[in-house]
Amino acid sequence: MKSITYKIFLGLTTLEGGLVLFFLLRIPSMDRNARLLGYSLARLGMAFIALLLLLFWGTLTIKAFRTPGWLDRLHHWLENRLTPGDRLLVVTLTLSAMFLLGILLIIIWNLPTIHEYTWYASIFKYNLHVYEALLAILDRLMPLLVWFVLIIIQLLFTLLFTLRERYREAGFWNWSVISKTILVLGMVVLSAIQWTVYALGVWLLKLLPGWYWDVFIRPLNPRMFLFLGMLGLSIFAARYVLRHHHRTGLILALIVALGYLLQVSFGFIEGQGYEYIRLKLTDTGHRSYANIAVADFGDPLAAVREYEQKYGQKMFPSTKPPGVVLFHILLENVVNTVIPQPTKEGRFLVLTRFMAVIFPLVALLVVGVIYAFLRRVVKLEQAIVPALLFVFIPNIILIPMFLDQVLYPLLFMAGVWLLWRVWKGRSLLMAFIAGLYIYIAVFLTFAMVPLLPFFVLLVGLDYLANYKHRRISQTVYLFIALGLGLLFALISFRLLLNYDILLRYETANRVVRNFDFVLRTGGKLTEDLTTTAVRPGVGQILRAAFLNNLEFAAAVGFPVYLLFLWGAFRTLARLARRKATELDLSLAALLLTFLALNVYGQMQGEAARLWMYWVPMVVIFAGLELIHQFRRKELAFYLVVTLQLLTMWATFMFQDFLV
Repeated sequence: MKSITYKIFLGLTTLEGGLVLFFLLRIPSMDRNARLLGYSLARLGMAFIALLLLLFWGTLTIKAFRTPGWLDRLHHWLENRLTPGDRLLVVTLTLSAMFLLGILLIIIWNLPTIHEYTWYASIFKYNLHVYEALLAILDRLMPLLVWFVLIIIQLLFTLLFTLRERYREAGFWNWSVISKTILVLGMVVLSAIQWTVYALGVWLLKLLPGWYWDVFIRPLNPRMFLFLGMLGLSIFAARYVLRHHHRTGLILALIVALGYLLQVSFGFIEGQGYEYIRLKLTDTGHRSYANIAVADFGDPLAAVREYEQKYGQKMFPSTKPPGVVLFHILLENVVNTVIPQPTKEGRFLVLTRFMAVIFPLVALLVVGVIYAFLRRVVKLEQAIVPALLFVFIPNIILIPMFLDQVLYPLLFMAGVWLLWRVWKGRSLLMAFIAGLYIYIAVFLTFAMVPLLPFFVLLVGLDYLANYKHRRISQTVYLFIALGLGLLFALISFRLLLNYDILLRYETANRVVRNFDFVLRTGGKLTEDLTTTAVRPGVGQILRAAFLNNLEFAAAVGFPVYLLFLWGAFRTLARLARRKATELDLSLAALLLTFLALNVYGQMQGEAARLWMYWVPMVVIFAGLELIHQFRRKELAFYLVVTLQLLTMWATFMFQDFLV
């Protein structure tokens, strides 16, 4: 029976190969393309490949029918290589994924839209010639692709028939292996799709209205080889960190140094060094904060007291609390004291050059906070993996100079750590300090508002999990102390700085929602947007959540985002089964806060920048999940790092987070 199965597989494959060759040669090429025997060189090339494959399968088929015992030897050879451990299951899943991808490609190819010039000319306007060349190539390759899909499905059925005893064994369909294999395949396939989309210059703004980032095609140059050096250095550094995790100070310094080098290296690949980093900010409208700083450096507090009159109607400051402007003014005062300049232009240049050198380093201080937070709840070698993973996140490396990257992840992670300490220690003084911290953090950016629901969820989940050991009065006192800290800060800022946080938040909220849900997406103006805030409907919120998460996943890298999703699912599963640890409660509170942010519908698009403060949470989930999923942790980490860096390079080459 097994011999018959192999003969059917080989015979069908050979027959299909003959049909493929026939379809490739049945219609001559157009006269203008014909080179030999009436066929183009491309058609002859495809036919030659098909002929070689046909000869290969034909030879095996003849051997199967004419050589006694050969099929038995072939079966034993396959059995010896596929049956040990989980190899057969992994091969089966991989072949299934290849079959599904092939079918998907064939279905897409047969969609009329992708062949319509009016459609693809608008989607691929930056690389139209590449897309049209790809259409021609796929047209010639389609018979080979169909043959490939048929071979895959036939091979799967052959394995199912010839090794059916193995498939029926108890424990063969191991969910752990299935999950791990799907995870790895998802990492590779989604990363490859992302690289392809970028390389083709797909105008995602046209394809996905609300998408923020434009296409930017960077020409190749000899300096690109520097990236290969950074790839090798990254793997070497990761290897050293993973194997010497007990040298805490040294490895944290090494991680920070690696992250700094990665940020700066793209400047040297571009041929501009630190100037590339500086221009990433100064070539955008966000330079307005530095412009304000060099113009109003004389009286920092006046910038806060008179914020609404001075900056409340300006495009970018209108969406922020005064802390952003104040931060830049104070920094300008320090820089101008050390390196005084007589002109506004000179002060701007010196300030932004200083930022280009220092900010990439400041952005990596969060690595230490991630490690410190995890070190209290997991083993030493586990705590270092998320911290190391942070420096391989594309948007962290490629969006320098913005406070979203430089300061907000640090502020958020420090707030999470502080609130975790409040929850663990039950200290009323610490709760009061946490209230002060949250208000000051929100003064710098409204992105820190989620710290409040995070703490509520953390305490609530803890009470549900440990209600027998918790006193409700103690929990109430914690909230009162934290509320008093917030109230003290609110009154102090109102009296001393004339800062009305509610008015500023309402204005910022209106500007952001109106811009994201109406102005930038071409929506209809049905009311005065200077006084009225758009209230997105359920459909708009769901669409924004999809768009934001897709953009965020592409920005942090699909390998890391998939690990984050896997870890999030397992955390919620443990929470539902009442098997959650202290770490699970903290991560679940973070995750539920993140989900609530999606439901809130505050923004649509630009999540790659505006959600950067969530990256520490993502790498914590992803790093811990990587440790849990894979026995060969180092090898898995190298795979993730390589995919992440290739995504980083593809983003740099074809998008670079430029608008």
